[in-house]
Amino acid sequence: MVSGCKSTVIPNSVTSIGGSAFYGCTGLTSIIIPNSVKSISGSLAFRGCTGLTSINIPSSVTSIGSATFQDCDSLKSVMMNVSIPLTFGENVFSNLAKASLYVPYGSKGSYMVADYWKEFKHIYEAGDVNKDDEIDVADVVGIARGIVGMQNDGYVEFLADFNADDEVDVRDAVALVNEIAGDVAFAKGANVGGLVASGNAVPTLSAHFVDGTVSLLMGAASTYTAFQFDIHVDDGVDVESVLLNERRGNGHTLLYNKMGEGWYRVAVVSIANNPLRGTDGELVSFTLSDRYADDIVIDNIRFVTVQGDSHQLDGIDVAELTGVQSFAQDGAHEADGTAAYTLNGIRVKMTGKGIYVKNGKKIVVK
Repeated sequence: MVSGCKSTVIPNSVTSIGGSAFYGCTGLTSIIIPNSVKSISGSLAFRGCTGLTSINIPSSVTSIGSATFQDCDSLKSVMMNVSIPLTFGENVFSNLAKASLYVPYGSKGSYMVADYWKEFKHIYEAGDVNKDDEIDVADVVGIARGIVGMQNDGYVEFLADFNADDEVDVRDAVALVNEIAGDVAFAKGANVGGLVASGNAVPTLSAHFVDGTVSLLMGAASTYTAFQFDIHVDDGVDVESVLLNERRGNGHTLLYNKMGEGWYRVAVVSIANNPLRGTDGELVSFTLSDRYADDIVIDNIRFVTVQGDSHQLDGIDVAELTGVQSFAQDGAHEADGTAAYTLNGIRVKMTGKGIYVKNGKKIVVK
């Protein structure tokens, strides 16, 4: 038996939790059972854990002993990763009328009619992030809010982890959109006039920093629909705004949030899984409070296709970017009239004075 356990971690080598293993551990508030555990076979395993508020039971568990969670009067949340309700005797939980049960997507109906399980106060399934008993685009936005740490009261990570990989990211948002649409092919082409990007090249990013604004451009046309990344800046420097290119703003939603000092997270999703095209110029830009900040790193970059495949990209140290190439005022170098981009991602002819982005370089024409 374990005693005085406030932050117990069950190792992955454990395959069974025996009788009275945590009996009377009043200091235990929550516990995650690893996927190696196949049974909580002994009775009374967590009985009397009066401080326990949540328990996460993995899909590997096939049996739960009698009175396992009896007298766990503070228990509010039971995360059940098993799709088919387990059959067992009474008194496994003693406060079903006060606790909420969270189950995998598609299994709520089974739990609502299953003996014993149906007695839980509330039953929610993965995907219903806002817990309104409907799975719709509002839940897609709820996932995006969870990614950037803007959770509402009552947010439960289990519900936002739609693909059940123990991580909430843009892959969950894309998967939920496809599930709502009922057809990946529909989700790919929704609201884009048939202009679905071809190919599935690994995306490439270039970044440009001018006068306190960082611009990110995607260099590969593909069927990517969502992405996220982290911004790291010096302590005391703030990200004042993050903006989507105007060509993308109609099809995607951007959220960002300060996760810690000098650390921001950005997530971009589409409630119709519209594609992102490299040919649309600038992807996103963000402006810093210090126009001369010289310690800017973009990392944890992840792009997701409309089919749910993802690519993790290498981080970008903005301080190491290629510098500005300046054209002399004496006419020794003229703007050549070829295609380039403005800093806000508009494709233009480079024909006059200004700052352009061309072939991965910032070019100042004076």
